[in-house]
This record gives sequence, structure tokens and C-alpha cells, in this order.
Amino acid sequence: MKKVDEDKKYKKGFEILYRHLVNAYMVFYVWKSLQNSDYQNVYSKNNYFWTAVMSSLMNTWISYLAKVYENSKRVKRGQVFSIYYMEEFQKDLEKKKSISQFLQKHEILLDRLRVYRNNGLFHENANADIDSLLTVMTYGEFEDLLEDTEELLHIIHPENGHHFSLEHIKRDSEKSVQNIMKKLNEEYE
Repeated sequence: MKKVDEDKKYKKGFEILYRHLVNAYMVFYVWKSLQNSDYQNVYSKNNYFWTAVMSSLMNTWISYLAKVYENSKRVKRGQVFSIYYMEEFQKDLEKKKSISQFLQKHEILLDRLRVYRNNGLFHENANADIDSLLTVMTYGEFEDLLEDTEELLHIIHPENGHHFSLEHIKRDSEKSVQNIMKKLNEEYE
């Protein structure tokens, strides 16, 4: 493959990862903000709706993270973009080292995420104990992973001198939930 084609493919892969991370961030922080016990009055009025919403949000942010961290044969063949793809096809040795260190740091959580994705989220494996797997993965670990992933994307960005931040997504997602739940609370009082 020509260098120009490789560079285009790397940039495309980065853009896809960035988009998945933005979606994971947004959905995670909406979901996390809805965990507030002050909203129980609203939840109790529409229990089935909120149960479906919360479950859908959780599955969505986990799905996006699973895409960012997919580690499969298709990744190794260059057919699926993920952080593992960025490591496999990284030409800059310092960036490759940073990715490798990052993956080692989060290895246990990423392994659990992969098992959950493959045996519970996307497929129902009769032999997997998914409920116990969910109890050993903490949401604080996922939040750390999200924030660390943003830092990693800064390191592996295909262009020098880039600027992006996901802090506004976190802040705006939390603020949106607060505004909506305030209106719903007023409606139910």
C-alpha cells in the first residue's frame, strides 16, 4: 500500500475512533447524570420507560467503547478501526509505545469489556456469567478510561498542532439532564 493511502486510512481510522469516543462520552455522561437519586419521583411515575431508557443508555455507551477497543482478527487485518488498529499500523515508534502502555494500563478493564461485549451485549453466551462480570467493572473505571482515551487520541492524532476537548460534551450532557429533569420534577409535583 502506498504511503498516501496508508496516511488516508490512518486519518480515516482516527476520525472514526474520535466519533465513537464523542458518542460514548455523550451517552455515558447523560446516563451517569440520570443516576441522581433526586430523580426518583420522576422515575416512579414512568417506571418501565425509565428502566428502558437507562438500560439503553448503558448498552449504548458500552457498545461505543467496545468499538473503540475492539481487538479481533479483523482489526489485525486492517478491516476494522480501533485503538488496537492504531497500534498495529502505527509508524511513529513513540506513539506506538504510548498506545501499548495505555493498553497495558487498562488491560483488565478492556478484557472484561471484551468479554461482556462478546458474551452478553452482542451475543448471549449460555456459559458466561455476565451479571457477575458487570459487578466487578466499576463505572469510575469506565469514566477514567473515557478520560484517558481522550488523552490518548491527542497523542495519536494524525496532525500536529490539533485542538479538541471533550469537556464541553461532559458538561453539556450533565446540564441537559439537569434541565430536563427539573422540568419533569415540576410537572409531577
